[in-house]
Amino acid sequence: MANYLKLNKSYIGNDILENPEFNMLGPNFPNFNFSEIADGTDVSSLSDWSLLGTPTATIEGGKLKVVCSGSSQAARFSATGLTVDKVYNLSFTAEGDLSNNSVSVSGYSAVSAIGGKGEFYFKAQSSSATLYFSANNTSYPATVEYSGISLKETGQVEYVSNPYFKGVPSGTDVTTLTGWSNYGSPTSNNVIAASSKNKLEIVATGGGQGAQLDISSIPNGMEVNFKVEEITGDLGARGIFIEGDEDIDTSSGSVDYTFVKQSNNSAIFFRAGDNTAGTTEYYNISIQPTNVFAYAWNRGGSGVSASGEFAVFNGGIVTLTTLAGSSNAIIGTETPSYLSGSELIIKFNVLSKSDGVIFQIYDRVNYLTVDAELGENEFRYKAAANGTNLLVNVKSTGATDEFITLDNIGLQEVKNQPKLIGVDNVSTVSAPTNSTVVINNGLTDGADTITITYAEADATSTVQMRNFFQDAIVESANANNTGKVIEIKSPVLINDIVAS
Repeated sequence: MANYLKLNKSYIGNDILENPEFNMLGPNFPNFNFSEIADGTDVSSLSDWSLLGTPTATIEGGKLKVVCSGSSQAARFSATGLTVDKVYNLSFTAEGDLSNNSVSVSGYSAVSAIGGKGEFYFKAQSSSATLYFSANNTSYPATVEYSGISLKETGQVEYVSNPYFKGVPSGTDVTTLTGWSNYGSPTSNNVIAASSKNKLEIVATGGGQGAQLDISSIPNGMEVNFKVEEITGDLGARGIFIEGDEDIDTSSGSVDYTFVKQSNNSAIFFRAGDNTAGTTEYYNISIQPTNVFAYAWNRGGSGVSASGEFAVFNGGIVTLTTLAGSSNAIIGTETPSYLSGSELIIKFNVLSKSDGVIFQIYDRVNYLTVDAELGENEFRYKAAANGTNLLVNVKSTGATDEFITLDNIGLQEVKNQPKLIGVDNVSTVSAPTNSTVVINNGLTDGADTITITYAEADATSTVQMRNFFQDAIVESANANNTGKVIEIKSPVLINDIVAS
């Protein structure tokens, strides 16, 4: 009866991270590529497309051509599969009879197409959004051709839970919404519907009245951009106040203000007029980090550098910086899912780093310290528990700030494939080199000869390589035990098994 030696052949799986190269924008939604669609095709015949009113909307020369004979006409696209609270980017190129509201996103805003380019960011409040592409002008018929339409997840963070007050019924007190509370005793702080937009209306009988937005969740040291797209009603130099910072002038009818969040910047106060009695409406209130970071990645941690943010994504590169001491700078992605005991290999490329930086990987129970070097790095570890994310941590335990800059992080699972090898009458175990072992049953046809090839480090000698297997192989063969798996615990890894 044949005896067998059972070995495990390892191979590396595909990358399980959604965005290993820190791209700023995610994959494009389908049905925007018109180049392969026949001219004259009615866009409403395509998946997820329909018409509002009675326009003519066809594909011509790889572009979406919309001809409107009056108002309230458009080609509309139903975008489904959005992730609530993720920020999305809509962009396009347009030519023809353009206006400020040729494109709109239902419940969010209109996008200006003047100048031939349009771009718009919005935070998803539901899993779907409807995009409207029209041709608006002072006279009809009007025609616009659209190309390069792109709808992608950005990875940007919006710190206002609902910038457009989407889905909030008119008359709702804003203080019932996440992050909002009263400031003083205003007459009202209601969300109102005006000009097809949901706005925050402040009605005050004097100064020190209005609504306040909590911004304490923004990490200290992070540079953020605070915007209000449209402010109407009573305006003034002291209409908005950032606690611990300064008054913001609303006289221009909008706000675009950048500041570094500090511990004393805990709220933004929205007031009426010049912080006096009056009525003022605010539309599209947004607070976002100035550096747009990679989609599918998150960032967190307990410490930031003295000069700014702890995680800065820019052009496919991330720099993690942490304060002297024991503070942490963390980035993570929710993409991979693996079980406890899974063997993983993480690969990352280091562009630059400080000498004392401590680079760590989370194994689902503890952070494992990795000796990160400049250039390409690989590190193998086992998941200590079931998990659905990857966390990378940088910290300093010394007297100086530390940093590391990376341009990719990849994660792959190491798979083991059992292989039975016949060893009826093992006669020799030889090691031709410090990296190979040959097992032979002594038969002249060589049918039960296998060669095990090693990667990375070699044994210190051919004798060590031979002796490592000799006893285990003979024991397995003599016991006629086909179920026994020889655990290979040498300082080198099996790269391949070739049987002949």
